[in-house]
Amino acid sequence: SGLEADIAQSISLAIANTETLSGYGDKFDEFTLRLDKAEQLSIPQQSLGSPMFGVATAQLLNKVTSGETFAPEWINIYSMADSNMALQQQLEQLMPMAQTGVRTIPELQSSLDSFRERVFFPSSSLGRFWVETLSSMQYKLGLPIARSVPEENALQILDQSIIYLQNKEVARATDLVASMPSPYPDNLRAWIDSARRHQLAVTVAKNISLASEEALRLRLQELKTFMNSSGYFDGLNELNRGLANWSQSKY
Repeated sequence: SGLEADIAQSISLAIANTETLSGYGDKFDEFTLRLDKAEQLSIPQQSLGSPMFGVATAQLLNKVTSGETFAPEWINIYSMADSNMALQQQLEQLMPMAQTGVRTIPELQSSLDSFRERVFFPSSSLGRFWVETLSSMQYKLGLPIARSVPEENALQILDQSIIYLQNKEVARATDLVASMPSPYPDNLRAWIDSARRHQLAVTVAKNISLASEEALRLRLQELKTFMNSSGYFDGLNELNRGLANWSQSKY
């Protein structure tokens, strides 16, 4: 009868709709798994390669180069690098300096300038004028007029070291000062130690910052590769089209 036919048709449609929804449910589950994986790759975790770690390294480098103490920044980044022994070993070199900071390049240069004035030039303006004049003649002629040859050589080395500092070449300046004839390296021992502390702190902070940038780049590349290879966007579009088609056919 007509009633039986209508009932049979309704049952068939219900079964078909159930199978269709089941198929879309499977696709939705698959898409959800892909989404979970993408979130795991993109979540800003507190580890090397995360944006938070990158910010921490930038803060550390800024504190080091500005001559400020950096104990809080050191503690923060050291705890974030707990799974990376190589990074922690580098950071441990900074631990003795964290509470005091290191001298800045302008401070190092100012200290050398003061030493130069105090040791190689008289305090009176008249005496300084004659010493500078004779020193210039001595440098050109190679004759010991204003000061002894070792003294003049030491002054020239000091002047070149100051030029290196002006160019932010701390390592070259430090090595040059350490090579001055005796007794100048002994007189400048505290300066040499400060310059080496500065160079070590800046080098470690820059190395960690570069490692963070590279790890973040690789992480983003991994996320991009996963999104493309897993059909993430294709799966999302297919799911949307299927649901739209089902909704239209339903009505």
